[in-house]
Amino acid sequence: MVSPVVTVPETMKLTECAALMKQLRVHHLPVVDEAGLIVGMISATDFLVVAEAMGTNFEERSLH
Repeated sequence: MVSPVVTVPETMKLTECAALMKQLRVHHLPVVDEAGLIVGMISATDFLVVAEAMGTNFEERSLH
C-alpha cells in the first residue's frame, strides 16, 4: 500500500483510474464520495470485466 492512501472520486472515469493505477503501480484504489467517505473499491480485476464485456456481446453483457 502507498502512503498516504490515494483515493479517487466516484466521478472519475475508468480510463483515468487505470492510468493512475499504472502510474502508482497499485492494483486497488478506494473510491470516495463528495464528503471523502469511502464508498467502494476499484481493482485491476474490474478492468478485465469491462474489457470482456466490451469485447463480445456488449449489449448482452451490460454492466448495469
